[in-house]
Amino acid sequence: MGFSEASKAFRKSSTQQNESVFVKQLNPAANHSVICAIDFGTSGIGFSFAFTKPNEELDPKSEVFPNKPWPLTDSFKTSTSIILNKQNDFQAFGKQATQFITNLRKYEQTRPDYRYFHNFKMQLSLPNLNNGTMLCDELTKEEVPAVTVIGLCLKKVKEAFLEQIRLLGNGNFDKSNVLWVVTVPAIWKDDAKKIMREASVIGGLIGFINSDSLLLVLEPEAASMWCLINKHIEVQRNDVFIVVDCGGGTIDVTVHKVKDSQTSIVSEVFPVSGGDWGSEGIDKNFFYLLEEIMGTEKYTELLGSKGILLLREEWEKRKLACTEADETSIPLPAFFSKGNYAVEFENALDSYCRRKKVTISVDSNNLVLSKAVIKQLFDPVIEKIINHIDKILTNSRIKATTLIIVGNFANCELLQREFLKKGRETNVKVIVPPNPGVCVANGAVLIAHRPNVISDHLSRFAYGSAINQTYDAVMHPDSEYQITSISKQSGLKEVVGCMDWFIGVDEVMPYGKTITRIYMPTDFGQTKMEVRFYETTERNIIYQNHPLCRYIGKIVTKDLVYEEIRQKGVKYHILFGASEIHVRSEDPKGKFHETKIEYK
Repeated sequence: MGFSEASKAFRKSSTQQNESVFVKQLNPAANHSVICAIDFGTSGIGFSFAFTKPNEELDPKSEVFPNKPWPLTDSFKTSTSIILNKQNDFQAFGKQATQFITNLRKYEQTRPDYRYFHNFKMQLSLPNLNNGTMLCDELTKEEVPAVTVIGLCLKKVKEAFLEQIRLLGNGNFDKSNVLWVVTVPAIWKDDAKKIMREASVIGGLIGFINSDSLLLVLEPEAASMWCLINKHIEVQRNDVFIVVDCGGGTIDVTVHKVKDSQTSIVSEVFPVSGGDWGSEGIDKNFFYLLEEIMGTEKYTELLGSKGILLLREEWEKRKLACTEADETSIPLPAFFSKGNYAVEFENALDSYCRRKKVTISVDSNNLVLSKAVIKQLFDPVIEKIINHIDKILTNSRIKATTLIIVGNFANCELLQREFLKKGRETNVKVIVPPNPGVCVANGAVLIAHRPNVISDHLSRFAYGSAINQTYDAVMHPDSEYQITSISKQSGLKEVVGCMDWFIGVDEVMPYGKTITRIYMPTDFGQTKMEVRFYETTERNIIYQNHPLCRYIGKIVTKDLVYEEIRQKGVKYHILFGASEIHVRSEDPKGKFHETKIEYK
């Protein structure tokens, strides 16, 4: 990389713990009358809310309210599905989206007029995300910006929340006084969180991306706080407990140690972890089975057809009810059981069963899967989850007494059985709380109301900026990653792109931890300061050009006066001890600039 890849800054000094710079970010509910927390899941979406009580605790049993059942379902959550027309305008949301598309008259002729998005959240776990990231619809394979799709989903949730408030007789409250909370997987990187903020602007939750009226909360942390504060677990000081959030897309794990059982204050003792092992993996296995039965050519031809969409709906209804003791019956749409394809499908099924020596049949318009087939669908996903949990339970740093499984996938009897088995092996109590699917949204409300309930976090990454430093043979050992130049100001040899690390991997970050850096300009007449941010999971990286040092974005401060910053520099205050990284810059006159990380 060349000189332009380094920050246009030269580090002068550093200090720590200037928390007063981030009063609003550290007390998000202080200037809001209502908290609405949206659990934006891969397969389902719902919300919970509460009215704020300054300087008082919320009673989780009587003052935190989950949303009422959505249309066409008796559940707290509706399907994370949305239909847009050709102009990307809203058409239908949730369960109504699937009903709308499957009820179309002349389905095959009219479906090109619509864009259908379902279970798309996991695409935000992919690398190299930005505001141009696109989602591909299931009907026409047309692409629509991810922020548009997510934003319109959030808009419908907002409308449902406001309607529920109106029905409670509070319809005249100031809508600008809502603190919106959106939950995100623990394994997400910062660029994915940025997309959620941009989508929240499109959805009308906030007016601008840096608004203090939006808080992002990690899903397993929210679930952890709900279980602890709502007394789903009995703990004492220094007890360690594990919460496993089992969602549609991801499995997220937090490990907390109780610091004060009376006030439910905890600290993180192991970095949040997880993987893409949610129940969607079982869906993929089921439809891969279907593809093997039908043949790839026929299956590909029918993707997006009414028959496949309806079969997916039936599978969604029944998969979590699968047990080890019984075979599973899935109602077959008419396309598979009565139409022209019915005979061809049964012949293909018979051929597959003989070839693979498995038992699958069609009985009374139901696809009947044997216990052995169900095991083949579930085991690969569950094994990944249990293997990960086993590594945590056997880690010498962790001596957990309790393990809690939450999320909608936690309702799965086959998953519960394996967790209970692992609990017996390791002498750890396993708990499935009542209504495990609402724990995340309810807990997010509690965290928003009292965010310092988690007193310490561990950093998953090292974060820092790339700066220029005067060459020193001891500080700057020779390396293939080292780049040097001659300083325009001093005429001395300098090293370009030296890493100035703010936070290290696994470093303890107390709630509110703030790092302050003073950076000096590198060019004559410079009126703009640019600080480039990097992350890594490695230790002791010296130069930004190292392949494991990942550029994540930059902060630009404009309209500076060169003569002032040449002598005093610009202060950058960086908040790490919260759910997101926040930055504010301060010029030599003490003026604060509202800044943000412009993720790549």
